[in-house]
Amino acid sequence: TSREEKIYLLGQQGIDNLIVIPFDKAFSALAPDTFIRDYLVGRIGAETLVVGFNHRFGRDKQGSYDYLGSHGFGLEVVEVGECDVDAEKVSSTVIRRLVEKGEMARAAHLLSHPYLVIGRAQRNRIRVDDPLKLLPPPGEYDAHINGKPARLTVDAAQELITRDILPEGRVVITF
Repeated sequence: TSREEKIYLLGQQGIDNLIVIPFDKAFSALAPDTFIRDYLVGRIGAETLVVGFNHRFGRDKQGSYDYLGSHGFGLEVVEVGECDVDAEKVSSTVIRRLVEKGEMARAAHLLSHPYLVIGRAQRNRIRVDDPLKLLPPPGEYDAHINGKPARLTVDAAQELITRDILPEGRVVITF
């Protein structure tokens, strides 16, 4: 999921404020306690932190749920456990494999929301700006473009094509 797509999805959930910290080599070298003390508590004023069961952070991935609980930062820490949907494990790896196979409905079911792609339209073609964005394999797919039902073709060059002429600019595609 691209940064733009994450921001879109968070907005759909009613998030009012979002802080994006640029991740660079210097930032990646921060010790976990420095990140918590100086950024989360010191600059942002965080009181509660929600982390996944396998979340790691800080230099050499030293930080974890247990680390947070044992270092007394004054944060309430909530751990989100593993997730299954209909007895199927939910993970980014599983979802990527489904998208790679074009199983968009199953991927959406595990995500609990449609698979999202944000691109730029010009006539009936949509360009995805993120070169790392995972698209389904070549074929035709039922989708929604800006909320309207559409038939979308992914060609061999991973270009997105629709029969409809689209207004130029940003489009939100859901599978």
